[in-house]
Amino acid sequence: MVQSAGHGRHKLRHDQVRHCPAMGSLCAGALPLMPRGTRHELTGILLDGDFYPVLRVADGGEWRLEITKTWRPLLGKRVAIIGVRDGFDLIAVERITLA
Repeated sequence: MVQSAGHGRHKLRHDQVRHCPAMGSLCAGALPLMPRGTRHELTGILLDGDFYPVLRVADGGEWRLEITKTWRPLLGKRVAIIGVRDGFDLIAVERITLA
């Protein structure tokens, strides 16, 4: 919204880039948000990351792992994890085992 000069009222700004009859609202067509708190069971190769270890899964995707248990001996090995999504690509690991 834009404040109009001297009147104290708000006017909606018509923005052809963000909303037009042919395109609709970009927000309406946006991808759904990634749900946090969802449980995941994943299998992949455990790799060292910058701050978090990384799980590379078969389709090429990667998950950062928030993990407190000892994981360094598992680097480079195929592992299975169970955890809860805690961010866009972050899983709070509850259990990690060799796969």
